[in-house]
Amino acid sequence: MRLFSLLLVLFYSTISLSQNNLNISNPLKLLAKEKTGLFINAGDTLMLTQVQVNTSSTASGYVVQFMMLNTKNQKFRIDANEIKKLEFLEINDIKRFWLRASILKGTFEKTLSKGVQYDLRNSLYEDNLTYISSLEKNDRFFIDPYLEDYLYTLVSKIYNGVIIGHRTDNIVIKILKDTDPNAFILSNGTIFITTGLLSTIRSEEELMGILAHEIAHFVLDHQIININEENERRKRAEFWAGLAIVASAGADIYLSTRYENHIPGLLTYSTAAISAIISSEVLERLGLKYSREQELEADEIAVEILKFLGIDSLGLSVVFERLNKHSILTGKYLALSEKGTHPSLDSRINIIGKVKDLSTYSNPDFLKKMSRINAYNAWIELWYLARYKNAIELADLNILNEVATESDYVVKAVALRRLSNNKTSNEEALLLIQKAKSLNVLPLVILNREEALTYLRLENKAEAKKSFALYLSDLIELQSSNTNKSFINNIDDEIRWTKTMVHNINKI
Repeated sequence: MRLFSLLLVLFYSTISLSQNNLNISNPLKLLAKEKTGLFINAGDTLMLTQVQVNTSSTASGYVVQFMMLNTKNQKFRIDANEIKKLEFLEINDIKRFWLRASILKGTFEKTLSKGVQYDLRNSLYEDNLTYISSLEKNDRFFIDPYLEDYLYTLVSKIYNGVIIGHRTDNIVIKILKDTDPNAFILSNGTIFITTGLLSTIRSEEELMGILAHEIAHFVLDHQIININEENERRKRAEFWAGLAIVASAGADIYLSTRYENHIPGLLTYSTAAISAIISSEVLERLGLKYSREQELEADEIAVEILKFLGIDSLGLSVVFERLNKHSILTGKYLALSEKGTHPSLDSRINIIGKVKDLSTYSNPDFLKKMSRINAYNAWIELWYLARYKNAIELADLNILNEVATESDYVVKAVALRRLSNNKTSNEEALLLIQKAKSLNVLPLVILNREEALTYLRLENKAEAKKSFALYLSDLIELQSSNTNKSFINNIDDEIRWTKTMVHNINKI
């Protein structure tokens, strides 16, 4: 064995590689199941050391072949279509797992049949940077260092480094402010996962399934494959300039993760402007409009790697079950049909395996990690999307797991008021607001306002007047400490409304 290892070292130290010959830094061991080519017999043990991309004289492109060494250090090349005649041995780490997956799924033939295409990859890399910059300018990233670090610990289990020399090897995590459940990965290894998806799932197994699925798209080079199939590609500057005009409309109106000075009703929320930057056109530009086959391929690999890591392989199926429910509740039925570009959620669930009881995948420790995400989404669901039951469900996740802050209690209180008007529900709302006021974690300007409105529901005008007076005092202080003219004008309107309420409270 030592002699064989030494021969490998000598081989790598003397071979001259052209740009299109790609080293496999950690050679794979294979066993020939049958005679392959002229020189490989059934039972031969081989080491896969290199992918060679050779100019074809008979076709408009390149021929992909694999370089092999046998135990006698003899070199063989086999065509990519013959690799299935060999059995992979000793797949005992993540790098080997992903390399085997790439080979068996024909990734090298699909992406390297046109050569390594560094020009195209560089162009897409610049597109990726422009896209990320656009998201940053539009305040689309949810920043939480603890949660981001947690996501990286999960990614490190699934993927931990370069697969082969022509590809970037970095994975970057970005959390997008978007209540729609979604996740996607760019060709530079940047994974985007929305706040909506993080609030939809309930366990680490589900999150691992999502990450494995997206990383499978990345490793299998689906983005480059898709861009190669485009008929026409607009110039980069022209495309992004057109998008910037639309996206900039939403730059200053999307709610930040800070609630303290936020007064619902004073901001304009435009779903159309916000969603422009993650539109179908953008995703297609970045190679992210996957085919049905690519989606099923990524599902298959994700399930395999979960099994490889000893994680419940039904985690991804649980995600699809939850997305199924979400699609029905929100009226977004395309994901449920077979008419879209993707396979239906039901068909994907049936392939992976159906879960009998979703509640078994609800993990309190995981939900605590998602507490800020759930609080953020609950706020959006209440004040901007008017989905009150969703808001209560998300707020309750934090309340029941004892990680709630002021925003969770006030969200539940206001949502209860909007869903019903009886003494019991109004008294519950008042208790929730008073609980929020007692916390002093992230004090909210609107707490006294919502307390006053709840007192009015309960026909307690004296206490309502006191709460309005406290709210007015807070508004005046907030106005005096702010220099933003637009914000000050909005506060002026709220101050006038509050003064009117105090003046008229005994007459209404």
